[in-house]
Amino acid sequence: MRRILRDSALLVSLALLGCDDGAPTDAGLDAGAPEPDAAVPPAPVVEPRRPAFDCPAGWEEVLSAASGTRLVGCDPWPESGPADCAADAYQLPGGGGCVPVGSSCPSGGYAAPPVGATVRYVAAGGGPGDGSLASPHGTIAEALAAGASGDVLLLSVGEHAGVELTRDVTLVGACASGTSLTASGGPALRVTAGATIARDLALPQAEVGPGAHLVLEDATLEGDGPTLRIDGADARATLRRARVRGLDAGTVVFARGAAIVSLEAVELRGGGRAIDAADRAEVSVTDSVVGAGADAGQPTDGIYLASGARLTATRVALDRLTRFGVQVDGAGTEATVDHAWIEFVTFGGESGVSVAAVGGASARVTRSSVIDSERTGLAAIGEGSSLVFEDSAIDGVLGTDDAQGHGAFATEGATLTLRRAAILGAEHLGVVASDGGAVRVEDVEVLETVGDVIEGDLGWGLVMLPGSRLEVTRVLVENTHQAGVLASGPGAVGVFEDLDVRRTRRSGDGQGAGIGLVLMGGAEVSVQRARLAENADMSVQVFDPGSVLVMEDARIEQTLPAGCIDDACRAIVGGIGLGVYGGGRAELERFVVSRHESVGLQVAFGSPDGETRYPDPGVLVLRGGLVSQNPTGLNVQSPGFDYAQLDTVRFMDNGENVSATEAPVPRPPPMP
Repeated sequence: MRRILRDSALLVSLALLGCDDGAPTDAGLDAGAPEPDAAVPPAPVVEPRRPAFDCPAGWEEVLSAASGTRLVGCDPWPESGPADCAADAYQLPGGGGCVPVGSSCPSGGYAAPPVGATVRYVAAGGGPGDGSLASPHGTIAEALAAGASGDVLLLSVGEHAGVELTRDVTLVGACASGTSLTASGGPALRVTAGATIARDLALPQAEVGPGAHLVLEDATLEGDGPTLRIDGADARATLRRARVRGLDAGTVVFARGAAIVSLEAVELRGGGRAIDAADRAEVSVTDSVVGAGADAGQPTDGIYLASGARLTATRVALDRLTRFGVQVDGAGTEATVDHAWIEFVTFGGESGVSVAAVGGASARVTRSSVIDSERTGLAAIGEGSSLVFEDSAIDGVLGTDDAQGHGAFATEGATLTLRRAAILGAEHLGVVASDGGAVRVEDVEVLETVGDVIEGDLGWGLVMLPGSRLEVTRVLVENTHQAGVLASGPGAVGVFEDLDVRRTRRSGDGQGAGIGLVLMGGAEVSVQRARLAENADMSVQVFDPGSVLVMEDARIEQTLPAGCIDDACRAIVGGIGLGVYGGGRAELERFVVSRHESVGLQVAFGSPDGETRYPDPGVLVLRGGLVSQNPTGLNVQSPGFDYAQLDTVRFMDNGENVSATEAPVPRPPPMP
């Protein structure tokens, strides 16, 4: 798999700040002192279950390019990737290399006649005949005029004039590479009534009207858009073992008016939009590829559904598309996608999302992979919109020059559900809930955000913004940048069970601290069973009035040391386990805070800008815990701190247990 890096414009940094007066130094309990609740250790975090991809035949398991160790799905292509096949060949996911379309051209010029059928022969460019092999008809129209419903027309090698079909008929070419239908303007094959079967043909366009049915097999369909149009109630089209190409900026497959379309073993490429379905149309895509054509100058959108249309896609590859891979739009519009490989969806001047549900639509994606997208992997936007991503992975989402790269987000009343999923290599933000959006996370890993290694930009893992909600059951956030989990703003609510945040790193330029969990601006977060370990500067940081963190059964361990970042050695404030500042509130029950490079717990006033002190200090409530192996166990710079609560806390093997001396405190990170 392929990875690239882009420049970014934003910086996030933390600065050094002075401190406040407090209570006398070392007012805590030593080892062996009374510990009524500390005898109950915190319950361990339950690890998330990983996706079950269950690779189809011919698809190979593949590891993440971002981590090198995590399985991110099943690649349907050979090691060389998708090929640009010859004009009479195609390549299908899981099928290896290019294979010819349809049958080889027979030596006699016609396909073999089917047993028991009424057969009429048609010779391209011939004169009138009786339809026998010895005296074939000269045109398809002549054969239709002489025949009856249910006839089989065997077409010779050569070019045949296009035709409109109004009754049941079967057209069989000698071979797709040698038998073609042509038309000067409009579709070469128009089916307005009855059921038509056509095979071993090449044609530029086809159209199916209300009540009419078309089965096109072992064929090549290549022309301007709409290349295939299916329009009207009970209009049905099935393409099977076909190569389809759009040659202009139009739509390749266009379905309207409750039409039904089925693509089975089809390579569909090119055009301005691959599939456009609306007005209750139903589309099924199986064992097929939908992608851009060989002409790099003609970008191709993916699959678009609106106005009650429905999509079912199974074992599909979406390859090198622009703007979106699958987008469902509007209430009642639905998509179900299973075993999809969605790779290289690029921005193209607008949108830039691999899978999107907007305007009240719903999408469900299972056992699938989103690889190397630009801007956004998954998006749920708008009231009532729902997107479920299950047993699936995202590996690599890159920003563009003017936009960030997000793994997945929900906004404006939409709901995003991630279940047994992995989000890896998002450049700026892993998973985001914003502006009334809700994200539900169950058994998820958010790993290896990129950040901007040149400018130190973002790289956050899980993000809750004002008015949003994040519900989490079993999540691992590891090797992100600056903030593993961020909750910011009024109405930002997070409910966590089994939260594991490890190795949050600094920004690429070293100016922005690495913090495991950040609350600010009035956000509210509750956590049952947490582990925060080996984060670069702080494990937990709570700022601002109204910000409330409640943690039960928490292990906050081994925050790494601060480091110098300029000539004056103004270090990022670091080495702190948990800090509460500026009116924020943190409550810990059944906890272990240990092995931090500077301070285990800190409560202080703090400052929003490094100069102006907050009017109120933070509030820290402790019930039943252990603080051990820190240079300073608890640093108190809050005059109202309740020291009586330390009767339930055991201090052990600290350089000093409780200190009220001035010590550096951080300021909150700026928002992007």
